[in-house]
Amino acid sequence: MHRPRPAARLAALGAAVPLLLGALAVPAAASADPSGGSPDPATDRPADGTPSEHVPADLAVGVAGPARATAGTPATWTVSLRNTGSTGAPAVRLTLDLPAGSRAVAVRAAEGWTCVLEELSCELAAGLAPGASAAPLAVEVSHDAPGRRQVAAVACQGGEPGQGVRMDRGAASVDVEAPAPAQPAAPAEPAQPAEPAQPAAQAPAAVPA
Repeated sequence: MHRPRPAARLAALGAAVPLLLGALAVPAAASADPSGGSPDPATDRPADGTPSEHVPADLAVGVAGPARATAGTPATWTVSLRNTGSTGAPAVRLTLDLPAGSRAVAVRAAEGWTCVLEELSCELAAGLAPGASAAPLAVEVSHDAPGRRQVAAVACQGGEPGQGVRMDRGAASVDVEAPAPAQPAAPAEPAQPAEPAQPAAQAPAAVPA
């Protein structure tokens, strides 16, 4: 068998080395993340654990009112709000949620609140610190017909309800009764007939002497 000479072997090996090095070359590294690493998709945080966004506060809404009410007669409901989280709520919006046949006829805005009765909403522009409670709101609610009704309020931070912001809902139920029927007015007593006038007494005639 013919064997290649040593010189030929060395030449073939020298030609193969660049090809091997090229196959093992490592691609250029991507630009470094200034935070120290790429964000974690599960938490949306950089590799060092620093939050990349503000964490919404935990809002707790309370609704309290009478257990019974009369249809057509407004009753007062109290809406309370507390931040039970560890972060502040920079802006809070509170919206009343009333069933058909129920309406808010008045809202007494407490300190710090700005309310629009037509929109059934109030805003706390100053926000709410961790563990703080907002001044309660007094809402006058009237119901058109008897039945069981629910009065509710929804609080959200940083936007409208349903837009992915943290929110809470508080509610309470009331039994609405029909108003008592009006009592018929008592019939007027008939006027008594006037008594006939008595004739004047006549003086006796003088007797002639």
